Amino acid sequence: MKRDNIQEIKIDETGRLCVTPSNGNFGQIFRSAMEIHWDTAGSFLYSPVNMKDWKYIDWYRQIVKAVKEEYGCLLIVTDETNWVDVPEDIEIQIIQCHLNS
Repeated sequence: MKRDNIQEIKIDETGRLCVTPSNGNFGQIFRSAMEIHWDTAGSFLYSPVNMKDWKYIDWYRQIVKAVKEEYGCLLIVTDETNWVDVPEDIEIQIIQCHLNS
C-alpha cells in the first residue's frame, strides 16, 4: 500500500477539517461517496461543515478511510505534521488514532 505523510491538519474558519497530504492528489475522492472533498487550489482534503453531529476525529477517520479505499494510500501523521487551529485534545485524538491502528 502507498503511504503519504500528512503535511498539515487544520480546522478552517468555516469549521471544516482540512488534511493536506505531502505528495498526493486526490481530486477524484468524491467518487468514494463518503462526503469527503478535494480542494484543487489548496491541494487538501476536507470534510463538510459538521452537519451530522460527528466529532472532528470521526471526520478525520472518514478522510483517512476514503483515501485508503479509493486510492489505496495510507495517510500518516508525522512529527513534521503542521497543526493549525486544532485544539490540543483533537490533536491528541488524531495522534492516538494512528498509534492504535
